[in-house]
Amino acid sequence: MKYRNRVRSRISNLKDPKNPSLRRNVLCGAILPSLIARMTAEEMASDELKELRNAMTQEAIREHQMAKTGGTVTDLFQCGKCKKKNCTYNQVQTRSADEPMTTFVLCNECGNRWKVCARLRVPQPTPSPRGFVAEPPSAVPGGLGEGSPSASPAVLLMVPGDGAGGDVV
Repeated sequence: MKYRNRVRSRISNLKDPKNPSLRRNVLCGAILPSLIARMTAEEMASDELKELRNAMTQEAIREHQMAKTGGTVTDLFQCGKCKKKNCTYNQVQTRSADEPMTTFVLCNECGNRWKVCARLRVPQPTPSPRGFVAEPPSAVPGGLGEGSPSASPAVLLMVPGDGAGGDVV
């Protein structure tokens, strides 16, 4: 039964009016009969069908890459592949709770994916009239700055408490 199906497939591909190049190549000897016996249906397909299958495959790949479980559209990241700034990012805790979150970024233009593992350097508090003030992360070398989804002008205010290092307000 398997042999009959393979023979029928070869015959229908050779008779296909949309695939004259296969028939012509077999008749002029460019494709040997022994090669026809080993060819797959994809190899025997017409150029039009090959292009259609390729387009469908590319579309499926693109849809799969664009599939996401939510996220935030941003222009803070630049794709290393297409150099555009149209990205979507998600932050996930992939390691222990005391480690920073991993940011997964997807380029909405070309589908390129990458991850960012940011390490935040904690600034040393400086004295102020109201307690201790730490500089915002964007002012700390190696901290979160421009290009970071978490960059904000937030200021950490540490007020002296019970002597155990201060309370965060």
